[in-house]
Amino acid sequence: MDSLLHLFKKKNTQQFIAFIFILLTLWLIAYPLVSEKTASTNENNSRQTVVENSNTNSTTQTTSRVKNKIVQFAVNTGSSNVQVYQKMDSKSIPIGEISQGQYLLSLHKLDNGWIQVQYNEQIGYVEENDTILLTTLMKGYANGGLKIYQTAEKNTKEIGTIPDGEIFYLLEDVSDKTLKIRYKETEGYVDSDSSNYTIELIQEILNKQAGLPTTIDSNKMFVTKLKETPIYSQSSITSDLIGTVDKGTQFVYEDREGDFYKVSVGNGKYGYIPYWLVTANFAGIETDDALPQGIKNATIVIDPGHGGDDPGAVVNFSEKHEADHTLSTAFLVKKELEALGAKVILTRTDDSSVSLADRAEISNKNNANAFISIHFDSAEVDSASGTTTYYYSDKSENLSQTINKYLSRNLPLKNQGSRFQNFMVLRDNARPSILLELGYLNNQGDNKVISSQEYQENIAKSIANALKEYFQ
Repeated sequence: MDSLLHLFKKKNTQQFIAFIFILLTLWLIAYPLVSEKTASTNENNSRQTVVENSNTNSTTQTTSRVKNKIVQFAVNTGSSNVQVYQKMDSKSIPIGEISQGQYLLSLHKLDNGWIQVQYNEQIGYVEENDTILLTTLMKGYANGGLKIYQTAEKNTKEIGTIPDGEIFYLLEDVSDKTLKIRYKETEGYVDSDSSNYTIELIQEILNKQAGLPTTIDSNKMFVTKLKETPIYSQSSITSDLIGTVDKGTQFVYEDREGDFYKVSVGNGKYGYIPYWLVTANFAGIETDDALPQGIKNATIVIDPGHGGDDPGAVVNFSEKHEADHTLSTAFLVKKELEALGAKVILTRTDDSSVSLADRAEISNKNNANAFISIHFDSAEVDSASGTTTYYYSDKSENLSQTINKYLSRNLPLKNQGSRFQNFMVLRDNARPSILLELGYLNNQGDNKVISSQEYQENIAKSIANALKEYFQ
């Protein structure tokens, strides 16, 4: 016993014991943290396994989130019907109404508390209030209890649960792991890694989009897009309504005032139509920039759609996703254009994430003479096939028609034409810009064509030749 006490009195022994005590203390502190991280990692891996092993959830969730192309729509989240008016006056006779869960394409959110919408291919207005939600073209379904949290931060307060089968609306991708959503009257955040939901594109509203006339007179003219397109007494949508005209009505260009075209309504009188409700066969209203003389003087931005944590359309019979095809095609387009002497900028050069806003900003900052966003489509049915060229503003109509003409001539897939569409990457783009959907990945026939080097090279050569003509 005395020898043991003598041993403990030695300085080296005391230092060793102190060292062991410190190590033990550090281990006791670190162990819970390591365990928590391991549990979190295992949980994430488990979630990933659930998604990968569930063909239905994997395809629906991944495909739909990638299609966040930014159209906005107004949805009625309240229990009462919402009236749709022909003008911004709640005392006027409504032209229709939408019940709970129904939605309308949003054209413009106005500063006076009204939202301009497309209703049965005509212009309408709904009052902005607590029951009307402006959101993206996405909706989700809870699979089991989906927890809603108060903030996007860790360890935040749980404020509710979405029951199995209930619909919620996607407001924003806050981060890789968090979605901002709205369920009935509640806005909050959900874990995007959760397997307790699926998200899909609201395809019905896209199917209701108004089509465009296939031909326009060779004179300087424009054509209305919607049934009952409004004509205003002044260059403001708050001015008196003179009347409406049918979709496809042609007008000779008279003049422009701000965002409006001036039109003759007879008897020496004039009215005004917003530029976003017509398609024109001449240079757009939003820019007076002259086209460069020849493609050698042009700056062209090529946007390979999706990328990074956004793989694009995904199918269960191919290892390649939409983002893979858009990038390989973009490189081929760049090669063809640079061979013609053009300056080419890619919005991404690898499998990285680039937001829709940043893609449009790259075009704006570089004063692009043309912006082309490359995509491959997907649909609810596997029989959908073909290519489509989309534009938003009339300044992009000539570009759209020229590119589409060459795609129609040279590609083997059915051509669906040049169409108006309210995509965010086009809407926020102040430069001539289009978005190409170059085949349906969920159609096995289209997919086989899309995956071939020959098809992607054909796309690249068609775009290059079209732009060569466009810049003549």
